Amino acid sequence: MKHGEQNASAKELFLDALDLEGSARRDFLEERTAGDAELRAQVEALLRAHGEWQSSSTAGLSILGGMPVLPKAGALFTGDFQEGQAGDQVGPFTLMREIGRGGFGSVWLAEQEIPVRRQVALKMLKAGLDTNEVTTRFMAERQALALMDHPGIARIFDGGSTERGLPWFSMEYVDGIPITTYCLARKLPIQDRLQLFIQTCRAVQHAHQKGIVHRDLKPNNVLVSDATGTPAPKVIDFGIAKAIEQSLTPEPLATRSGQTMGTPAAMAPEQIEGAGDVDTRADVYSLGVLLYEMLTGFQPFADAAGKFPPVEELLRIVRNHDPVLPSGRIKAAGVESSVRSKQVRGDLDWIVMRCLEKDRERRYNSVDLLIHDVERHLVGDTVSAGPPTLSYRLAKLTRRYRAALVVGLLIIVLLVGGVVASTMQARRARAAERLAKEETQRATVELERFESIATLLEHVLMGIKPEEARGKDTQLLSDILEQAQAHVDEKQPTPVVEASIRRVIGGAYLAIAKFEESEAQLTRALTIRRKELGDTNLDTLQLVEELGMVYLTWGKHDLALPLLEQAYRGRLAQSGPDDRETVHALVSLASAHTEMAQFEKAAEELSELRAWHLRELGEQHPDTLLVMNNLATCLLNLNQQDEAVEIFERLVELQAEVAGPDAPATLSALGNLGGLYSQMGRAEDALGILQRTLESKRRVLPEGHPSLLVSFSNLARAHKQLKQYEEAERLFDEALAQGLAAHGPNQRHVQILQYNRASLFVETQREVRALTLLEELLHSVQATEPENSPFLNAVQGLRNKLQESTRAPIQGE
Repeated sequence: MKHGEQNASAKELFLDALDLEGSARRDFLEERTAGDAELRAQVEALLRAHGEWQSSSTAGLSILGGMPVLPKAGALFTGDFQEGQAGDQVGPFTLMREIGRGGFGSVWLAEQEIPVRRQVALKMLKAGLDTNEVTTRFMAERQALALMDHPGIARIFDGGSTERGLPWFSMEYVDGIPITTYCLARKLPIQDRLQLFIQTCRAVQHAHQKGIVHRDLKPNNVLVSDATGTPAPKVIDFGIAKAIEQSLTPEPLATRSGQTMGTPAAMAPEQIEGAGDVDTRADVYSLGVLLYEMLTGFQPFADAAGKFPPVEELLRIVRNHDPVLPSGRIKAAGVESSVRSKQVRGDLDWIVMRCLEKDRERRYNSVDLLIHDVERHLVGDTVSAGPPTLSYRLAKLTRRYRAALVVGLLIIVLLVGGVVASTMQARRARAAERLAKEETQRATVELERFESIATLLEHVLMGIKPEEARGKDTQLLSDILEQAQAHVDEKQPTPVVEASIRRVIGGAYLAIAKFEESEAQLTRALTIRRKELGDTNLDTLQLVEELGMVYLTWGKHDLALPLLEQAYRGRLAQSGPDDRETVHALVSLASAHTEMAQFEKAAEELSELRAWHLRELGEQHPDTLLVMNNLATCLLNLNQQDEAVEIFERLVELQAEVAGPDAPATLSALGNLGGLYSQMGRAEDALGILQRTLESKRRVLPEGHPSLLVSFSNLARAHKQLKQYEEAERLFDEALAQGLAAHGPNQRHVQILQYNRASLFVETQREVRALTLLEELLHSVQATEPENSPFLNAVQGLRNKLQESTRAPIQGE
């Protein structure tokens, strides 16, 4: 080999070995310099000169993350590599001590005196490595940090160049330890570990929302400090971060062919492959590796001693093999830990393994979805990562709501017809009750079992969403509810149990808009609870509120309002204003005042609710966002348009931060803002927003989805206001075609589209066509809306007005 070629090869190997440590570095050099002792000696000499050669190190394995970092011409790593020393002045900072050193730079603890006294972490590029490419990468990290503002990400303060021209930047000093070390040292219970993980995920999600993929998430880059008394993780080191859309640097960065950037044990397979389209799902994979280690104490592909195979073998394993399930790893380790295998088995196994899918299409699409699953696990809800089997979901409900119930029995009960089997349990319970003097214990067990089944059925049936309860599902549910009602009437369980079951049946009837049946069941249940428990009992007040909501949804406002007022006053007296159920009752009451156009009362209540939600739950909580939306709607109806716009605009920002720019909640908020602009006569302002909303929803929602139909309608109305009638009609027609195909003519969103389309015909002087459409619509609305509903009155009013203007005979009255 010629001297120049060998020299270049030594540099390349030096760069690739620089961040490898211990046995990993030795294995790498043995493989890459086999049979060439001179080359091996040159590389080792470079490493020693660089102050990085530590043959006995057992620190974490990593691969050089960054660009080709050859020195400037004529500087073969023989110059002075010392960037600074304690006491040196860098900008307004005094260097105190070196606290970290990586492939391209050193990190110092530094102190600032003026204008504020504080300690910072100051990162400086290494002397001799300040090539254009490396400097560009260094500045890209600085730019990435500048884009972000989140309590879980170390903040950047300042930046500049030293007298020698070396770039530097200062950032928040995190006096913490790696998150996995913190978990082990403090012997944290599993719930606390998961809360730390959720906080970490929120920081990463913030980076993603700013268009940044970290690409090197690992314990050493997530430090936990409890200086404030509460453990708080901070994500650091965005040295190999990647911009999702725009570049972080003025010019694109070129990498060596096949270069791997990141830490191999925590890298997604597509990173290992060197894919050019690495996206946020690579960070999801790395978060899965992090969670695996937080739960088990081991990285997924480390051996029992925590060591890794040689680099090339490790990369092959990561690409082609799945790790042992976390629960299995804990069990196999056989060491005492604050996390037990059975705590991880099931949900957490599934969550971790979904993150670690080789195919990124099968991972969580976003960190937000990962957070959602972990949070659902913490409260005992089903997780999306779990197998979508009925047995899993029923078992989950069982564990959450009555742990003492026999899981297998419940699964069989519900599979063969839950309500019928529940009646059988009731029969056993009553038999046991008759033998109470002789077998008191058996009676108690049987009654508890029956009540458990009633509770389980409650959460199965009460979870039905009205918008999903249509078609065959509605008929099937109606049949089940009729059977349930008949069995309760016939078998007459104990009063408390009967009230619980009738409440479930009534709630399910409400979901499918069978208002009379719902009213009958809830009224009977309320009568029982009043007799057995009293008017002021919290369970009684629960039914008072629920019956009030039935009347409100039914359009019987005069019956709804007294009940909702009673429920709120009762809870306020019993539990105080800050109790969650009291707050929920006030939300229901505010809904009634809004529906009844009592906007001043509603706005007053919603303002109080917003203050509570901001104080107790924070600005980004879903309940807070809902209250903000309702308050803005009330303010709009009170002609306080500026205040309404301010809230809606903030709501759009919050939803984008919490859920992402294309999340359904964000698109809904954006659509509301556009609709508000349209209502205010700002059709031109509305047009761009509504067009963007529709385009985004088209990407993520199926044809005919109600939210998509709303966006079609809002955009069409904006075009109509601008007298762009052809485009408005085209949008109405497309939306109606989708809505009719998906739902038929009697669905509410389809009906509203028909009404808006008829209004367009009126405005374009096509009254006869509008009247024909309204006649058809009126039959549909009369079949689905209660008498005197605002929508029914609007349809009848426009129809009657057209009949009068065209002198057509009134029919169907």
